[in-house]
Amino acid sequence: MNAISEAMDRHRRGDLVGAKRYYQEHLDRCPEDAEALCLLGALEGQGGNHEAAEEIYRRAIRSAPGHGPAHGGLGTSLLMQDRPAEACEALATAVALAPGQPEPRLHYTVALQRCGRLIDARQSLSDFVQRWPGHLQSRHNLGLLLLRTDSPDAAAEQFRFVLDREPSRSATWLALGRALMAANDPPGAEAALTEAIRLAPDDPDPRVLLGALLQGRGRRSEARATLEGALQVAPDHEAAIVALAELDLAAGHPERGLDRLVPLCDGPGCPPQAMIALVRVMAAVGRPEEAVGRIDGWISAGGVPPGMSAGLLSLKGRLLDDLGDYGAAWEAWAESLRLAPPQTGEQHFARAVERLVDAFAADVFDGRVAPEDTAAARRPLLIVGAPRSGKSILEQMLSCHPAIRGAGELRVLGALSDEIARRHGTRTRPYPECISALTDEDIGDLRRTYREVVGKHAGGAAWVADTQPTNFLHIGMAALIEPRLRVIYCRRDPLDTAWACLGRRFADPGLDFVATPEGTGTYLTGMGRVISHWERVIPMEILEVRYEDLVRSTRDTLMRIIDFLGLGWDESLLAYAEPGRPDIDSEPVLSGPLTDIEIGRGRPYEDRLAAVRRSLAEGKHGS
Repeated sequence: MNAISEAMDRHRRGDLVGAKRYYQEHLDRCPEDAEALCLLGALEGQGGNHEAAEEIYRRAIRSAPGHGPAHGGLGTSLLMQDRPAEACEALATAVALAPGQPEPRLHYTVALQRCGRLIDARQSLSDFVQRWPGHLQSRHNLGLLLLRTDSPDAAAEQFRFVLDREPSRSATWLALGRALMAANDPPGAEAALTEAIRLAPDDPDPRVLLGALLQGRGRRSEARATLEGALQVAPDHEAAIVALAELDLAAGHPERGLDRLVPLCDGPGCPPQAMIALVRVMAAVGRPEEAVGRIDGWISAGGVPPGMSAGLLSLKGRLLDDLGDYGAAWEAWAESLRLAPPQTGEQHFARAVERLVDAFAADVFDGRVAPEDTAAARRPLLIVGAPRSGKSILEQMLSCHPAIRGAGELRVLGALSDEIARRHGTRTRPYPECISALTDEDIGDLRRTYREVVGKHAGGAAWVADTQPTNFLHIGMAALIEPRLRVIYCRRDPLDTAWACLGRRFADPGLDFVATPEGTGTYLTGMGRVISHWERVIPMEILEVRYEDLVRSTRDTLMRIIDFLGLGWDESLLAYAEPGRPDIDSEPVLSGPLTDIEIGRGRPYEDRLAAVRRSLAEGKHGS
């Protein structure tokens, strides 16, 4: 047997030392054998010596620049050394040289993710599964990427594809549960997480996620039992401890949460989410100064990532604001925004508003909004408004009426706009410019889809309330598709709105910029312009509800809304704070009677919030 054959034989049998000796013997005679160099590089990588593997692969590339496996091996060794940018370059070359090899493509996707290029990674993995559709792990990974890039519905499709072929994958059931939670499908998420628990009873993660889901649906006793089950499986599971503390806080027992969190946070390496929870429960038990001290201590000690420091400083601002130290509160918010500045710009939002207004001219609706179809029993109610304008409060109140169901933040209208773009959008006429190309057949298809989604959330109710933050942008499209819908526009004093948004970290990344005074002004102006446009061009009334009226004249305001919906008054509307009373898919935001405590909270910052007033005055769409 010659040296290379002996080396390969020993390599297969796991004799790495002997294999290396024979590889080197062969390379002494044939130093430019790129194939042998790649085998030796793989051996070094297998043994954990990635620096040596890198040099060997570079030798192979110098010997044979067009050798795809050499570039792939180099990229993998660079990836193992945590040098993802260099790995991307090498692996992109490997993919170009050997497009039929799956491994370099998979490693390339990993490198892209580590570089933070999530959209590129998603596209790379999408191309992979199109070429190798039966590669289930890649489909699972693509689902995770889709979930990270705010495409939970598409992610769920990938996870279901995997589970249809391999239903015993507990990790994929867990991922499907996450995707369905993000897609606002609580029943589906609950079923997926329950199956993940059945398949992997010793894994605490699906129990923790299910506990959070149950708490979010107001099923606190079930949530507590599920989270305690996670601790039975893993007694020191940090996420379960934090989730139970949050549950204690929501249930009105913050002192229990404090007892859980203090041991976790007093030890070395306090988990970031535990920091946030501890600050919140300290504030709830009347120890805000101590909470501020904790925040200062964690940040000054170092080691807290900028994003988490920003979140802690935002909380510090809220604590100092409650204490009446407005100057220090403002400084904390300003520092929070400096550490984690908004990633989405006001200009992008302003351009989106301009395009929307231009695309949905009045002639789009001429002859297109059909007479109301009274045969369909379920009707959508869009509750729109700026963040912290009272949308969720109003949803909780209205969902106490037996004819109204609170569905939370549905994603369906955004998905329908994507479908319109798929059908008629082009590079020169994307959505919303392509809206005029909709045919009656398109509208019929979209209407059936919309009604099916709304019907799934309706239960026995006639109205289904949807509080998705971006829905104000989709009112025109929704009116074309579903003429029976109604819209409520929640408004609040702009200074109070800006105060409530200062330094916040919104779940929707598209709202990042609203955390600044300038961003709040831009958002309120743009929203006001869009709503005014819909009122001009759509043959439909949009009911305006002021937060201050809802607080100070609750009965009268609710009666006006109920009349707008064509319903009769029901006294249960005033029982909105009773546990279990609201028929809602999310955790109620009010656990007690609504008060006016947050009216006027922006006044101490009036001079600092001048950008809000200025933006509204210039836009002429202010409150």
